Amino acid sequence: MAIKIMKKTQTKNHSIVLNFKPSFYFLDNIKNQKIDLKIDKNSTVVFLSMSKNSFDKNITFTVKKNCILKAYLIDLIKDSNHAFNIILNNESNCKSFLFAKIFASKNGEGSINVVSNVKQNNNNVTTEQEIKGFLLSDSAKINTIPSLVIDTNKINASHSVNIGRLNKDFIFYLESKGFDHKQAVNAIIENEISILKNTYYNSKKHKIDAYQDVKLTINKMLNNEG
Repeated sequence: MAIKIMKKTQTKNHSIVLNFKPSFYFLDNIKNQKIDLKIDKNSTVVFLSMSKNSFDKNITFTVKKNCILKAYLIDLIKDSNHAFNIILNNESNCKSFLFAKIFASKNGEGSINVVSNVKQNNNNVTTEQEIKGFLLSDSAKINTIPSLVIDTNKINASHSVNIGRLNKDFIFYLESKGFDHKQAVNAIIENEISILKNTYYNSKKHKIDAYQDVKLTINKMLNNEG
């Protein structure tokens, strides 16, 4: 049974139901394996994980009538297995957009399964999934299954998946504009994680700049450090 909680409230072995406007969630501090988000306002949700441990998390969004959801997931994986099962339940006249960006290095393995649901009689829905996977080593793996479960014709639905190395053509293009190789790579990384700007999370000792921390961690992953 799901329970209703307010900000800063901790629960164990229950799902989380959020009836306020969500924003940023550092998944490494959330022990729940099941997370339920009820979106009853136009909302932007950002999830970040850099956990060194393996996990399997289930995230369900219920997007209420006349609401817009923009959901972002940024996951960094090194020598562990991270699995996400994400469900987007869409009611009438709503819009849901999911952007997932997975960075895997060393023997890291990531999997992300996303399902967009639109039941019969829920009309005028737009739902989109965009999944990007960045393999930062030869042994890293990223698997994904994007799915659309649609029981109505009055809908705009799409999904896209792109998994591979950092785009060499884009790096070459930036270098032709005067960037050196390191600057070009950093520009690509910065663009992919730009949603994290002006976002902070609390460690045991102090507040951490999520954008700078993620950028530094990805560069270490590229250089096979740490």
